[in-house]
Amino acid sequence: RNYLGCFIALGISVFLLKLLDWKNISLGYKVVCPPIMMAAVILLVKTDSATGILTAAVLAGVCLVMAAWLRWGKHLKRVHYYLLLGVFLAALTLILFKLDWIFGLLGRNTSLTGRIPMWRYLLEHVIQERTVLGYGYGVVWSLQGFREGLRDILGWAYPVMIGDNGFVDISIHLGFLGLGILVGLIVLGFVRAVGHFLKMRTIASAFPVVLLVFTLVANIALSLILESESFVWAMVIA
Repeated sequence: RNYLGCFIALGISVFLLKLLDWKNISLGYKVVCPPIMMAAVILLVKTDSATGILTAAVLAGVCLVMAAWLRWGKHLKRVHYYLLLGVFLAALTLILFKLDWIFGLLGRNTSLTGRIPMWRYLLEHVIQERTVLGYGYGVVWSLQGFREGLRDILGWAYPVMIGDNGFVDISIHLGFLGLGILVGLIVLGFVRAVGHFLKMRTIASAFPVVLLVFTLVANIALSLILESESFVWAMVIA
């Protein structure tokens, strides 16, 4: 359900970008997009995936902000950007202080269903053993008894199948060197994506930015980078 919810969130952002470009889309899109969007939202709620719901909320916010900038950005001055930055930082601070309440609304807690204790253990006892180059792609999760042993250490009811964090898993596979290269690629991607958006100034040109935000947010609680779910990684490379 988490993977389904996550990819539904990406789909919702695609259709939202279409709807935000209402004046320029064809009649066919105007007929098809609203019901598909509603169906996607219903499916997202039905998945009961906190990862999917939060990812969808973040992506929707990014889409709306970029659409608003296209419409009113030419009227903004430097002081307005400083003011908006202050509002954003204040909102972010409030969210961080209210994380328990926010996750409670979704029926979760701030341990992310036990993921944070697992990440802490992997960082302290697995990643630190081979910090620079890692163990090699897929090696650790293939070691006999590793998943079952991690289950017993964490007190889970079932074997741990994966790190459930794209950046943690990359650190295990390829070490901090691989993680640094990945972060560099993402930063480069953001620079190019934002530059493309500023140059083209269309709703469609916002998609690369939205995709990279999706990559960052979704990989907090899932492993979508260089794992079996290679769709996201292939799109980012493209």
